[in-house]
Amino acid sequence: MIKEIKIKKNDGFVVLKGDDLSELNPKKMSFSDFKEAMKLYPKIESIEYHNTVEDVTYVDYYSWNKLYLAVVSNADNMDEINDIIDEIYDDDACRVETVSSFYNYLKSNGESIVCGCIGLDTLDSIKVLKEKMFSMNTDNTKVYLLLFNDEIIEYPDLIIPYEKLSEKLFMLEPLNEIATYAFEPVSGKRIKVLLDEMKGDNKCDGCSGCSKCSARG
Repeated sequence: MIKEIKIKKNDGFVVLKGDDLSELNPKKMSFSDFKEAMKLYPKIESIEYHNTVEDVTYVDYYSWNKLYLAVVSNADNMDEINDIIDEIYDDDACRVETVSSFYNYLKSNGESIVCGCIGLDTLDSIKVLKEKMFSMNTDNTKVYLLLFNDEIIEYPDLIIPYEKLSEKLFMLEPLNEIATYAFEPVSGKRIKVLLDEMKGDNKCDGCSGCSKCSARG
């Protein structure tokens, strides 16, 4: 099993890494940039580009990042939700793995909403992702970044994991459907554990559209 391939370049060399690269033939590989290579050859998990300039070697690193999103909208806006999902599928820097069911909720103010989650791999940094997801938002539909790898990120305008995720039943239910055993790094608990605790605290067997739950936001 080959886990690393080294390709010589005029100005340095490239190292491809993955669990099993035995099917790749470096002599037949063709790509215009490293992001394209990651998309064309899914078995590549990371690329290191070692570039030497005036006896100084620089290393650029490219890898897939694990991202989980939530899409929240009014109950009658499934067209907008589908448009957002299609846009993510069409993004060359993203590789969608799974999309959850969309759950109906009745908020404490009587407003009806739907929420679902998307699990994907992405080559983008968290700052680029924030800008992309913000651009997808409409007046009625919002995209939220829930988890990014196992990282804890605190910017003035962005907190990951999503702030108080462990208290958001309407996010935890669809997230548990596609990421049961993913870790929420602040609590150090798996999503399933957080959901079980949330349901236990609220004496809830799952969403039935009631308005009695304190976690419906």
